[in-house]
Amino acid sequence: MFHVRKSFAICCKDLCSVIGPASTEEVILPYFIQLCKDEVWGVRKDLDDVKTGVLAHLSEFFVVLPSDIRKENFPSILNGILDTENEKNWRYRDSLAE
Repeated sequence: MFHVRKSFAICCKDLCSVIGPASTEEVILPYFIQLCKDEVWGVRKDLDDVKTGVLAHLSEFFVVLPSDIRKENFPSILNGILDTENEKNWRYRDSLAE
């Protein structure tokens, strides 16, 4: 399950550019938000690696969305990204700083 989530986080920007803004908002965005703040502990312990994939492509994902949708959803996505189970994960902190 972890590998599927990480793969989705990395490649969803490509999928969004193919399906367009309306479908991205309707279909992909809810999963993207859920991906950023998963409540299942078994997933959360590996979630920093998934969030690193999200961070690497966040701007490319947001480009596909209309500006009003970006503004509306950015706070919840950012809160999900900033919430980490392991503050000592240097790779995650490094990708967040970039």
